[in-house]
Amino acid sequence: MICETPYPATVARNTRLVIHYHDAIPLLMPHTISDRRWHQAFHYGALRRNVQDGAWFACVSDATRNDLLSIFPQAERRAVTIHNMVSHHYHDGPSEGARVPEIVRTRLNMRLKPPLDPAVKRRLLEDGASARELDYLLIVSTVEPRKNHLTLLSAWEQLRATRFASLKLVMVGELGWHQKRIVRKLRLWLDRGDAFLLEDVMAEELRVLYAQAKLTVCPSFGEGFDYSGVEAMRSGCAVAASDIAVHREVFGNAAQYFNPYSVDSLVQAIQAVIDPSGNGLRQELIERGARISRRYTQEAIAPRWQELLSQPESATTSARAPVAHPS
Repeated sequence: MICETPYPATVARNTRLVIHYHDAIPLLMPHTISDRRWHQAFHYGALRRNVQDGAWFACVSDATRNDLLSIFPQAERRAVTIHNMVSHHYHDGPSEGARVPEIVRTRLNMRLKPPLDPAVKRRLLEDGASARELDYLLIVSTVEPRKNHLTLLSAWEQLRATRFASLKLVMVGELGWHQKRIVRKLRLWLDRGDAFLLEDVMAEELRVLYAQAKLTVCPSFGEGFDYSGVEAMRSGCAVAASDIAVHREVFGNAAQYFNPYSVDSLVQAIQAVIDPSGNGLRQELIERGARISRRYTQEAIAPRWQELLSQPESATTSARAPVAHPS
């Protein structure tokens, strides 16, 4: 039995329990989640029970595994790292920039924003008809505090006010929790048609948005893995990421890193990548990303799951023969 979250019950004695462990954020960053007391108590109680019952943990990153062991060091011999697998929908095949305005028009979050101002809609139609590409930054994540949209918004505003007046911001993701400050800062730009919040974007459409973006930004304060950066790399997009342990682990040298608590640091990182007079950093990141992201394909990850699930009964129940932790 494989569970995507800690399992708050027991299983039959002849059933092997594997927790696909994504992150310990409810325990280590409870201020960033919704219903924090309930989620923290539920997560800890179920996790403690799983550890006591001898469950195995397939952690999505070394960073997640380290967090797990900082709470329950006794699980070390039953905790392995198996990175997440990126969907086959994301690849660097041809994509049409003319589709971006169409995707933006049809996937706008209409619950937050009223219908587009006629002038904005006309401009988007003209962009699509002329096949002129929109210049935009992309972020793909739920709108909530841990994802650090406020720092990105401030950095983007600075960039628009200085050298990149036509640079747009495309945000893909549902409205989450504790997002009122983010929405207040965003609303003016939404009304002007300079920023766009999209929802219900299909994977094939998202691949186009990745492929045509100047840069995908992953500014989060904390993650278990961070799919968006890997999806962007698979789609042929450069990535800038917050300098946190899991990003360094998963993205390697294929991202431009910045301090997530510093607007100026993020401004410098974005400018270094998208500045047309730069030293080719954007193309270099795209090439590195193509290599790094191959680590997370089905061909690379599926054998790790097979290795874990094919362990003999004695190894799984006694924890005397754990799966080797990857380097």
